[in-house]
Amino acid sequence: MKFFLPILLFSLIKNTFTLDTADCGTNYGCFKIPSDCKSVSCDYIVKWRDNGTNTDFIMQAKPMQSNFYLAIGFSYDRKMGEDCVVMCKYNNEGKSTIEHYYNPRKEKDTDVLDPDNRSIGLTKSTVTLYENFLTCSFKRSKSIENIEKYFDLNEMYYLLLVKGYLDPDNEPLNHKKNKFASHNEINFSVTTKEENFSNSNYTKVHAILMITAWMIFATFGIIFARYFKFLKWNWCSSDSDLWFNVHRSHMTFVPILTLIGFGIILYSKDFQLIQPGLNSNFFHSVLGLLTIAFSIIQPFYGMLRPSKNSDNRKYFNWIHRIFGFLTIISAIASIVVGCFIFFNDKKWIIFAVWIGWLVFVIILLELVEYKLKTVKDEPLIESEKEENRSYHTKKFNERFKLFVLILHVLASLLMVCLMNFFVIMQTN
Repeated sequence: MKFFLPILLFSLIKNTFTLDTADCGTNYGCFKIPSDCKSVSCDYIVKWRDNGTNTDFIMQAKPMQSNFYLAIGFSYDRKMGEDCVVMCKYNNEGKSTIEHYYNPRKEKDTDVLDPDNRSIGLTKSTVTLYENFLTCSFKRSKSIENIEKYFDLNEMYYLLLVKGYLDPDNEPLNHKKNKFASHNEINFSVTTKEENFSNSNYTKVHAILMITAWMIFATFGIIFARYFKFLKWNWCSSDSDLWFNVHRSHMTFVPILTLIGFGIILYSKDFQLIQPGLNSNFFHSVLGLLTIAFSIIQPFYGMLRPSKNSDNRKYFNWIHRIFGFLTIISAIASIVVGCFIFFNDKKWIIFAVWIGWLVFVIILLELVEYKLKTVKDEPLIESEKEENRSYHTKKFNERFKLFVLILHVLASLLMVCLMNFFVIMQTN
């Protein structure tokens, strides 16, 4: 019995103080940052459960470098001001507490709700730092009579979430970062994940736009420009080549879709960028920003293309290719990281298969391109028979490249449809 007691105690501590989203929507209502995160991949979690005249709360977040606080606010809007706040203070010297505050309107200061009883309405409060996560749990009375600024949790409110440093007197300092707000009013008597589904929908639209832009439009525009210069306009007259028009139209459309996707996810995060750190969300955001920057630069740089006879044309082509290569690599890397963040199983394998397919198609087209160049560079053909053989070989290789292109488009469409379907069906 003595042997099992420490194991049981360790298991109880671990289950209590580690981040866990498995019970969101069943035992608890949840508000998470990022909204589609799972357990330890979350930066913040607020969980609540109706308990008669009380509401049970658990707040969890990654710690800051020195004494800091983690607070939730009940608000009539999505902005600070006239809010009832529960603040969890973590102090390295053992002065950790959970207290009730009130944010006055249009004032930066935060007032203690009741100076004579700083934890009014709060019971069974615990503050624990475990495995690099702060956990604050408490029971909050839904209402207290004759205290106007004590918000009644029988009503619905927007949920505010903030993290910041404490001053030497253990009071909160003004914060400029690490603040979030729910997109909808929350019913704290219901254990649902509606708030997360609302944010998750923005993430899904973001993912669908990025997947479609880079797996379909970007790769088609690049491949067409690289390997299909032999195709000509047969149905209209134009001063520019067919490959150039196809490439330009596709590579202009790609940054438009990318910017729309970026705007949607930024809106869902209240226009706040991910905080720097060694985590997949930060790496995904950095790669995404690089991709956006490169994809915007490329079309504008393309407008500076020198004429065919210019000595600078070859330098322009090399720079354009290098930036194009960096753009597609950063986009693929960003989607890879995004797949690991978003999918809770091995559906990312579909994208891995597509990457393998893309590499295979490029190698195949490069081999055919090399063969065509070899035929073109052959010594002067002397007989009509050899000329016909060379002509038919060239035509066969060109038709084979078209076949590969059609096959690539169909395969990419299939895999994009599968990925987008799984994105839509994905649950937290």
